[in-house]
Amino acid sequence: MTPRPLRAARHDADRHQLTTRICAMIGGTGKDFDANSKHGPLIGYGDDFLTVRAVKLYADGALGSRGAAMLEPYSDDPGNRGLLFHTPAELTAMIGKALGKGYQVAIHALGDRANREVLDSYAAACKLHGGEDLRMTRIEAFRAFTLDAAWAAHQEKTLGTLEPGKWADFILVDHDLFKDPPQTIWKTRVLQTWVGGRRVYAATP
Repeated sequence: MTPRPLRAARHDADRHQLTTRICAMIGGTGKDFDANSKHGPLIGYGDDFLTVRAVKLYADGALGSRGAAMLEPYSDDPGNRGLLFHTPAELTAMIGKALGKGYQVAIHALGDRANREVLDSYAAACKLHGGEDLRMTRIEAFRAFTLDAAWAAHQEKTLGTLEPGKWADFILVDHDLFKDPPQTIWKTRVLQTWVGGRRVYAATP
């Protein structure tokens, strides 16, 4: 949200003319952010109709245009690994600037390389500001990708958990994710993938 729309939203909120609750983000940490963040995040303004407490950043492009930043080249476009929009130092600085003003940071990151850079930048920025942006437990992360994801797609009655009456969609991995140290999670190898009770993938020996 740029300064002009924010002023308009505040104007309507002051006059009780907003008919939907707005939770807006500021695009980037440049001039618009400087103008909108002079007094810190706007939270629950106008009887809780207007909140501006987050910043939106972009780390890479989209998969369809092959602009998402990948660790390996695109299979249909050898030599192309996508594009990072910012250097790690730039991204860390932008995150740190927003955190320093009390704002949350939401980042568009589609490619695996972009996600790696974002996580590293979050960690670096949080160290500078004496905190940790938020860490999920393994149980929370597991649920986020299973039952919670199914619920978000209105599929919690058919997907998300292994129980009678639901589709048997699951994977088999080579070690216990809940017993091994977190540092070994990245080494996890998928042995089999099952969809609807039918095996659709098996790792080669």
